Formats: sequence, structure tokens, C-alpha cells
Amino acid sequence: HAAPLVLRQLKLELARLCEEHPAAALALVDVLWQDEYLEPRMLAASLLGMVPLQPAGEVRQRIQEWGSADLDVPLLDSLIEEGGQRIRREKPEFWLELVERWLSDLSVQMRVVGLRALLPLVRDRNFENLPRVYRLTSQLVQSGQPELQGDLLQLIQTLAQRSPMETAYYLRQMVSISNNSGTARLVRRCLPFFSEEAQTSLKKALSNRPQPGR
Repeated sequence: HAAPLVLRQLKLELARLCEEHPAAALALVDVLWQDEYLEPRMLAASLLGMVPLQPAGEVRQRIQEWGSADLDVPLLDSLIEEGGQRIRREKPEFWLELVERWLSDLSVQMRVVGLRALLPLVRDRNFENLPRVYRLTSQLVQSGQPELQGDLLQLIQTLAQRSPMETAYYLRQMVSISNNSGTARLVRRCLPFFSEEAQTSLKKALSNRPQPGR
């Protein structure tokens, strides 16, 4: 139950040391991650995002292994948001490879991790490869998997904030090639994210979507 101010000060004090002594920083990160309490593990995630990517595989391996565990949402979000910040900034392709691995996993848990890992990337205005995000998630949108609807909804809302026209076009495509009721349900829930004009075009696509058995 360390105070947030204490944790913030620890991060500030250790940031320079992480930069100067990456091997020692990784050793510290590993020890903190094994702690039973939440605060040391969240500190480990933050410090991981400060370690120089030399080599990048050391950081990526930890994110991949730890992200594949059954983590509480606050810890998972800390690992993704803070632990992955340097990889996303300096080697975004490495991050996309991680995301693709998670999304292609048959486990719902891993797919959720992949969807959550896309959020900070899409929020970053310096990241411009939104078509890659659409391609990575198209199969999940078409599957209509109920367990993923909440995370897909959050991702689509974030995409709509970045590029509403492109995202509306993407959803119309998904509706036109999927007769899954889950896909249609997801798109209906996304309607409030768009302008009236875009909503009209999406509703028209929904009414014209292929029906099962046709």
C-alpha cells in the first residue's frame, strides 16, 4: 500500500540508473516482478519501459512472457502502457509482432491482451499505420466472439477518434463480408462513435448485410 507519490518518486530516481545500467535494471525488474504485492510488480513494469533496448529482445521477452500470464487488469495495463512504452516508441514493429502473436492465439485471454496492447499504439498520434491495425483485428471483428466485444468496442472507439472516416469504412467492410450476428451487434454498439452521416451509412450496411444461409 505504498503511496502513489512514493512510487512516482522511486520511478524518477531509478529512471537515470535504468539508462546507465540496463543489465542491473533488468535484474531489479525480475526481482520486483516476483514479489507478491501489486506495487513492486507495477514498479517493475514501469522500470521495464525505461531500460534501453540493447538488445531489444531482453525487454520484449519479458513483456511476452508476463503478458501471457493471467494478470489482474491494473497490472496488465501497467505492463502494456508503461512496460512497452520504449518498444512502441523506438521499435514499433517489434510491438506489432507481439500483438499479432497474441491476437492469433486461440486463447480468449491472449486475444484480450493483444487488443489491449493495440490501444496505446492507436492513441499515439505519431503512429500512422492504422491499416495494419484494421488488418490485425478483422478476423476478430468478423468472428463476433462475445468475450471480445468489450475490448473490441474500446479499440474501435479509439480508432474512430483517430480516423472516423477510415474506421467507418472498415466497419462497413466487416458487415458486408460477415453474416455473424455478433459482428452486427458490435457495429450497432459502435454507432454513437460516429457522425450522423457515418451512422446512416453504417445502418444501411447493416440492413444490407448477408444473412445466414444465403
